[in-house]
Amino acid sequence: TPLGKALNDVGSELAAVGFEEHSHVDASQSPPALREWGHENSADSASLAYAAKTLAALPAPLSESLRQPQQAQAVMYALLLSSAPDIHQQQLATLTQAHDPETAQAAQSHEEWLLAHGSRHRLTLLDLALPALRELPPEAILAFLSSIDMLVKADGRLSASEFALRHILKRALKPYQSRWPSLRLERLNHDIALLLALLARAGNSDKTARIKAFQHAAAQSPASSFLPFPDKKDLTPEAIETALDHLAQAAPRFREKILAACRAAVEHDGKITVEEAELLRAVAQSLDCPAPPVFADAA
Repeated sequence: TPLGKALNDVGSELAAVGFEEHSHVDASQSPPALREWGHENSADSASLAYAAKTLAALPAPLSESLRQPQQAQAVMYALLLSSAPDIHQQQLATLTQAHDPETAQAAQSHEEWLLAHGSRHRLTLLDLALPALRELPPEAILAFLSSIDMLVKADGRLSASEFALRHILKRALKPYQSRWPSLRLERLNHDIALLLALLARAGNSDKTARIKAFQHAAAQSPASSFLPFPDKKDLTPEAIETALDHLAQAAPRFREKILAACRAAVEHDGKITVEEAELLRAVAQSLDCPAPPVFADAA
């Protein structure tokens, strides 16, 4: 299916497993790295050119805000503000109560540009904000992540992009604390299957295509045994986050193979959607694996 149709199809598919349906994204406006996915040499130069173009296109106040710890928080909040008036007002009230009126106003100041352009640049903006956000003291980071959670939960739904943004921020800013004293192969296999099934469903609306993408990726994964295709009811945001936390404890080479299998799942149809790129970035961040430039630039 064309990229535009794939972007529409993935919303209903993820909505069925606990993720909110996304809005339509024009494929012609996708980054070169997205359109040339799978062609490493051409994608690298195109991605660099796209990143430079994105930086040049940022309004000066937004660009400056991304360099300041307090203002960078407001930019991340602005990315999560809803276009629905009632939810929007609820989110602003949440920011005012959790922080102050100035924080809500700062988020609003970036809102118009981000609503028009932010969906194509989320990962780029996130990358630009992280150095400043890491300068925040621990208690401020916890308050920031708590506000991110509240904004995401304001409408009672969770989109794939919201999931990816929240998870990347948590993994990048909050020290990881192991909750599992040991790793069991059967649990690793289960977690790998959940990740691959999520990505296979995200990029394919046809059941047969989803299963083929899953099987293609599973064959390249480090799983120790055959992986059955998980039921969609098992692919909740909570289950995916638990699987990512668990797999993050595996050996580096094992984690690299998991990421390669995830990439194989989305490459199976020769295309990649914005949501797939963001989910892949979340996986790479969680597994502490280097993300190819195409991941970071495909915002």
